[in-house]
Amino acid sequence: MSHGRTDLTEQLSAFIGSYPRMRVPLAALREHAIQNDPAFVSDPSARQRLHSSLTELQDRLEISWPKGRTGLDTRALPELPRWVARVAAERTPDRAPIRPRVWPSVLEPAARVATRPDEQDLLTAIASWMAANPTPVVVPMQERSLEITGDEKRFDKLRSTRLFTTGALTLDLLACAPALLPFASTHVDGAGPTQLLVAENSATYQSLTQALFTLPTSTRPDTHVVWGAGRQFPISAEHVLLLDPAPASFLYFGDLDVAGLQIACDADATIHRVTGGHLIPATSLYRAALEYGVPRPDPSNKATPAHHAQLLAWVSAELQDGVEKLLRTRTRIPQESVGLTLLLRCPELLRC
Repeated sequence: MSHGRTDLTEQLSAFIGSYPRMRVPLAALREHAIQNDPAFVSDPSARQRLHSSLTELQDRLEISWPKGRTGLDTRALPELPRWVARVAAERTPDRAPIRPRVWPSVLEPAARVATRPDEQDLLTAIASWMAANPTPVVVPMQERSLEITGDEKRFDKLRSTRLFTTGALTLDLLACAPALLPFASTHVDGAGPTQLLVAENSATYQSLTQALFTLPTSTRPDTHVVWGAGRQFPISAEHVLLLDPAPASFLYFGDLDVAGLQIACDADATIHRVTGGHLIPATSLYRAALEYGVPRPDPSNKATPAHHAQLLAWVSAELQDGVEKLLRTRTRIPQESVGLTLLLRCPELLRC
């Protein structure tokens, strides 16, 4: 993928450089991409590829984008410039050729890629940092970016350029990682091993928390109640590593629809990657949703039977028949069907 994008970037660079006018319209860029690769017209990632290439050319100071929102094509994501302007080359004395130097072995792959002076300057800064920090602590990416380059946002921009897309530089090599996206959580002190209980939506998060606090401390489960914030949770799930006390089990309760089940499956993969455990269904809450909820049309259910089967694989055995029927009939039950009134009337539902 990165090789294909690099080819497109260089093709667009040459096209923009030879275009008869300084300003090149988006339609001309698309047409050129299709002429060089007819499959581009039906490629679902074509817009993203075009955005990535134009972003890299902007980072390389070869082009400029429109400054205002009116200069962007906002009909789909990612947004694209309606035109780009070729940046006039400055009349400066020819740079001296890059002098060969000996790089640390871990930077040799990057040195083979880094043919521009700005890339060489970056590697020089990284080499100096490595020499001064032989056993660095892993820190958030923005902190390491500021430490090495003086700009906390530099690494975030560089991750879409060839030094990173080729794998020559990695965040692991630089002993840093994207900052964990935090989530809202409340610890309800209770008995037994600590569990994590995630609610997809904010109303259910509030109701679960409020209902748990009404139970005696000696009998309610020790629980971190988390608001997953919908599709954010597969990303923010890494934040479980910072919870104290650390949860021994991970439970999820979301909407019974394709979108909600997909969130659960994606978040399970994150939980397994960072903890070795699994995110499992809060069976008692899902059972109550099937019993008390009213099925409604599910606009998110455009999935195939094969996709349905993948989602059902996450669901516990006793729920499979009910959930399979919802998927087959393309209906849904929102998790708000299990509201505060029901939770207060049936507190056993909270022992998932």
